[in-house]
Amino acid sequence: MSLNTLKKQYDTKILACREELRQLKEARNNDCSATRDLSLEILATIFRYAVRPYTKRRSPRAMVISHVCRCWRKAALDEPRLWGNLDGLTVRWTHKCLKRSKESPLRIWHVDEYESPSRSDTDSPYTREKNMDSVPEDPEYADYSPEEDYGMYRDFDPSEKTKEILFKHSARLEQLHIDSCQTDTIARLNQPTPHLSLLTVFGTCEFPPDFFGGVAPAGLHTVKLYRCSLSLGDWSQNIHHLRLSCCRLDGDVFAALSAMAHLEDLRISFHTDPVAPFAEDKSYLLPNLHTATFILRAGHEPIVNTFPHISAPSLKQLVMSWPARFEDEALASRATHIFKTFSPETINWVSSKFDKSKHRLEFEGDGSCIIFHNF
Repeated sequence: MSLNTLKKQYDTKILACREELRQLKEARNNDCSATRDLSLEILATIFRYAVRPYTKRRSPRAMVISHVCRCWRKAALDEPRLWGNLDGLTVRWTHKCLKRSKESPLRIWHVDEYESPSRSDTDSPYTREKNMDSVPEDPEYADYSPEEDYGMYRDFDPSEKTKEILFKHSARLEQLHIDSCQTDTIARLNQPTPHLSLLTVFGTCEFPPDFFGGVAPAGLHTVKLYRCSLSLGDWSQNIHHLRLSCCRLDGDVFAALSAMAHLEDLRISFHTDPVAPFAEDKSYLLPNLHTATFILRAGHEPIVNTFPHISAPSLKQLVMSWPARFEDEALASRATHIFKTFSPETINWVSSKFDKSKHRLEFEGDGSCIIFHNF
């Protein structure tokens, strides 16, 4: 017998042993799993917690769950709410998610003009255990094989190809994250979104008058805007928590804020964008604002121009943050203008001297953050 023939025989035996080992591991996972006696309903509930909250890792965790064992796969594929995350997927994979999610709410992350993130074998969750690739195929779920899932996800397509699919289902939106400077992307969101609860927008864009069909989603309580132009609109009437970052502040912005009757929490982050002049005779009332945060990274001029125009009688806490080692008692005094019951003359930088019955002042870290509490 030649040496090559002998090697081939041993290689064949080794491969057979590996296959037998894989089958034994699979049988062990199925027979000895602590979850084998749980009902599919309980498993599905556990899986729903496993796929939330959203992280920046572009790995559909619901798909990974469905590749552990046959029982888990059946529970995952029968739970529509596991498949509502649509994030930079291929057209085929998006169709699969839409089919599996049925009519459940969708969470969409849409980015215009970006490249596919690199995925090395060591980073990918799909290469950790080969026994995940070999879940016994159930005829009932033949259309959703693990191998097809892997192939679809790795064959990445630009999000532009999925835009038509995503916005066609805007009525099912629960969360929407958009990173775009293309006006048509925002303009196409002109249909009511009754289930929307969270909106995040990155990009220098403006909201059209018919945004979300001009109807305020009842559950849209949290909105985060980065470099966007905030303007008056019916769609924003139910906002409770608002974050504005790198946005140009002017009278129109605060007019929009004062029109938000339910606004309780406001966070504004300044960078280098200028603040437009305010009319001296204008004042903006934020009646239900409880917490306000102002973060300055380019000096204190924006805050100086802004505070005299704001009135927030219900404010309980104001947080101001500016560059380290910046101390300006006049600025601290000016900040209290948005407290209806505060008198600027009562502000002291030394914590042992102020009257706690009127207010409390706290420092954090290196003194670059000052917190006012209203009682």
